[in-house]
Amino acid sequence: MSSQDPTKIILPPAIRVSPLLRFMRYSLLGLGVVWGFFRHRMICEKHVVVRQKEHEKKLAEAEKERAVLKQQGEKSLYDIYLNILDTDLDEGGSLFGSVRE
Repeated sequence: MSSQDPTKIILPPAIRVSPLLRFMRYSLLGLGVVWGFFRHRMICEKHVVVRQKEHEKKLAEAEKERAVLKQQGEKSLYDIYLNILDTDLDEGGSLFGSVRE
């Protein structure tokens, strides 16, 4: 039996790699990193434009919805006033200075 530890991993000796291959490998790695940096920046610029358009669209939709809700709220408030005062529609319209449509 050997006196070596059974859990010890013995690796074969490292293979010598040509300096030219090492230079090419790290050069291509560096070029990939630089290309990825510029690509990421280009994609981010495009997404800024897309997000800005989506934001403007959401603002326009919210403004339309707010106008509709405000109009509905005004009508319902008008109805509440008329119900509280127990008045006729024509009488209530003249009372508040407006005529209901």
